[in-house]
Amino acid sequence: MGNPKSPNSISIGGNEGPKWCEASQIYIGGVPENEEVQKLIEESNGSVKIFGYGSLCWNPGADGGLSKASQTLGRVKGYKRVWSQRSTDHRGTVQFPGIVCTLLTKDEYHSVVESVAKGSGSDEGALSPIDGTHDNETKDYAESMVTEGLIFSVPPELVQETLAELDFREKGGYARDVCEVVEEGSDKTYRANHVCLRRPEWPQ
Repeated sequence: MGNPKSPNSISIGGNEGPKWCEASQIYIGGVPENEEVQKLIEESNGSVKIFGYGSLCWNPGADGGLSKASQTLGRVKGYKRVWSQRSTDHRGTVQFPGIVCTLLTKDEYHSVVESVAKGSGSDEGALSPIDGTHDNETKDYAESMVTEGLIFSVPPELVQETLAELDFREKGGYARDVCEVVEEGSDKTYRANHVCLRRPEWPQ
């Protein structure tokens, strides 16, 4: 991807690197780096584990890095999968954004719930747990703070290819975060990278 100059773009981390384009509602030129993720890769001798909680589970890409990586069932603690992220590229348009899944921390979840309750945030359709939980169950739902998904083990030779693919796939606004995941069956705990849809101004 190119990195065109745009009066509606927000520079992320200086003059060079990724920019958030307000007009298109996507990142241009990649996404912001996360030093913690880079450190995780270095500590893992160049490999990385990636936690998928949404479309990566059933559509990691036909020929990309994730399709070649080994995978196992797992879960992440401390994050909740919720339909609460506006999207202009996965579904919807700039004029009428769609809704996609993201992971929220407990504080973020309660903040969005409070915002919706006060009518100051997105409409109620923009806050919905993926399992169909209703409003009167949101308190119990939030307390669980566990999300199931897939753990992809990406070898060193596929890491850069995989991250580049994810950057493009999630250019509608996401961050690389580090989380602790638990492998199904063995209950082994690993530190992993997960792609969490976050725009420069949060919440949406």
